[in-house]
Amino acid sequence: MTTKKNIIIATAESFIGTPYKHGGQNYQGIDCSGMVCKCLQAADVFDFGTDKTAHELWIMFRHHTCSTANPGCLVFWFKGDRATHVGVCISPNLCISATTKDPQCQCVQYHPLDYRFEKRRYVDIY
Repeated sequence: MTTKKNIIIATAESFIGTPYKHGGQNYQGIDCSGMVCKCLQAADVFDFGTDKTAHELWIMFRHHTCSTANPGCLVFWFKGDRATHVGVCISPNLCISATTKDPQCQCVQYHPLDYRFEKRRYVDIY
């Protein structure tokens, strides 16, 4: 695994327990795309200037799709042809994302890749 992927994963893990906040961009509250933008910025993958939505990130990186969930790659969930959620894979079956799907913890958390039933695709930037 590359150093950039290690940084992406470590940054995602640093947000574990951070409350979900739509449009949030820091440890007081963050959403799924905000967390992924922070991870990519920390690894010097891309400096966004402003955070992007899950779908905007998909548009930017869709040419890097891969067939499996490798540690450090991004996972996108779709409704129709629109990316509606994004997270960071840490294993072939587990990822980290900011989510509201768990009523006990609406926060950044670990969860299985199949926790959402929408179609999903993987992006491996490095």
